[in-house]
Amino acid sequence: MKGKNVVFELDGDRRFIHDRQAARALWLKVLAEEPAIDAICLVQGKRSRGPLTHPPIKGVKDAQPSGAALVSFNLDAFTSYGHEQGDNAPVSEAAPSPIRQR
Repeated sequence: MKGKNVVFELDGDRRFIHDRQAARALWLKVLAEEPAIDAICLVQGKRSRGPLTHPPIKGVKDAQPSGAALVSFNLDAFTSYGHEQGDNAPVSEAAPSPIRQR
């Protein structure tokens, strides 16, 4: 299972654990304790907190096995208007993932 993601369901429940309200609330609490930016999320369209960087996405064709970034701002030119890292394209960790597999 190397390089794979694992999700859990409670026995008899048809929802993933991470889709349960209590799990989402706990995750948002954990995220609130990490360094973040406060901006308009490009996915949700509302003001929210988001990380300065997102983890790489594994399984992208022709990318490194360690993963790839969807967007990257790694030059001085991308720090204009005081924006750095994820502040250039803010996406909240709470934004729903477009990827759903069962």
